[in-house]
Amino acid sequence: MTKRRILGAEVVATGAELLQGRTLNRHGYTLGGLLVGVGIPLQRETVVPDDVTLIREAVASALERSELVFVTGGLGPTEDDVTREAVAAVTGRDVVSHAVADAHLQAYFAKINREPTAAQCRQANVLAGAEVFMNPVGIAPGQCLTLENGRSLWLLPGPPRELNGLIKTAVTPWLAAQVARADLHQRVFRILGHSESRVQDRLRTEAEIPAGVAVAYCARPGSVELRFHGPEAAVNRLTDWVREQYAGDLLNETGETVEEVIGRMLTERGETLATAESCTAGGIAERVTDVPGSSVYFVGGVVAYANAVKMRDLGVEESLLAAHGAVSEAVAREMAAGVRARMQTTWGLSITGVAGPGGGTPEKPVGLFYVGLAGAAGSQAVRFQVTGDRQQIRDHGIQRALEVLWRGIKISWGHSR
Repeated sequence: MTKRRILGAEVVATGAELLQGRTLNRHGYTLGGLLVGVGIPLQRETVVPDDVTLIREAVASALERSELVFVTGGLGPTEDDVTREAVAAVTGRDVVSHAVADAHLQAYFAKINREPTAAQCRQANVLAGAEVFMNPVGIAPGQCLTLENGRSLWLLPGPPRELNGLIKTAVTPWLAAQVARADLHQRVFRILGHSESRVQDRLRTEAEIPAGVAVAYCARPGSVELRFHGPEAAVNRLTDWVREQYAGDLLNETGETVEEVIGRMLTERGETLATAESCTAGGIAERVTDVPGSSVYFVGGVVAYANAVKMRDLGVEESLLAAHGAVSEAVAREMAAGVRARMQTTWGLSITGVAGPGGGTPEKPVGLFYVGLAGAAGSQAVRFQVTGDRQQIRDHGIQRALEVLWRGIKISWGHSR
């Protein structure tokens, strides 16, 4: 089979819940990430409610513009699941029952000891002439229709688990078999401790950006995501520049979060972590334990707002609190050292600060916080001052604390090798 070049793709995501804010739409995000890996740019995503006319108009327009169109959602059993009928009207195809899909559906319900209703049996219906792919985690199959003009149209279920399942078992193999990879490559860098404007200024003034390379930035609390998309040779030249210029601050080139990277580093080294938090109320521990498998390295945490709790559970001296105050470098260091000692971990991570909106003073304003880190080599604390509302300040604190931990592990790792 001769592979073909596809110059652009579109997604039509259906579902009123996506437009009403009841469900987060990740269809374009998921498919866009897949397509860029084979050199196909996702040029547009259109979101429409469960309306036959609007779906029909959106799909017809997408097929006029793009060689590859994905329609997601609306393949379920209820009366608002009208994607099949809308696409059938656009393509001039009938909606027919599919024997293999029906057998798959019957087996699915037999496994859970239920009899499917007539409405549920609709999920075995497909467009006449479509290539049908069984759903590995659900009922409604995926469908791929090749039109007379050579354009390809996919129908995929909307629930993320089912969408991802069919992407893995159907869409990805189809792309590998059908599509000739274009010379379009993407690199993603997550850089800590820099703003997107500073990264942009430095890139524009110090690096030569080759023609044909698209550059994008995405700000995160305490970090920036930098992306290059273009010909491989040009992207590789910019990659070398980023690696050299941001060697000490480059978290990864995968887009992973800092807590994922920390988790992998601790696991590989057989090290453990405990946290002591004041102004973030357990937010650092939450981020750390969002990572699957975190129980291997995360031992526990202490939320200590009151000074009495800092003294009792973390061993902070009363004289230290009296001399420096709870929001101070000295107390942050003692909190980190205390939680490390009490929980017998490799690392102790702490934070204390003023999240606001009240409680600030000229000497210790709202947005001030200290992050403490204790390890085998001793303890340290870093001062930060940020702006924002209470939640923004807490988010900054959580992110900065994880950054301090990452840098500490990284330095220790380098010294141990």
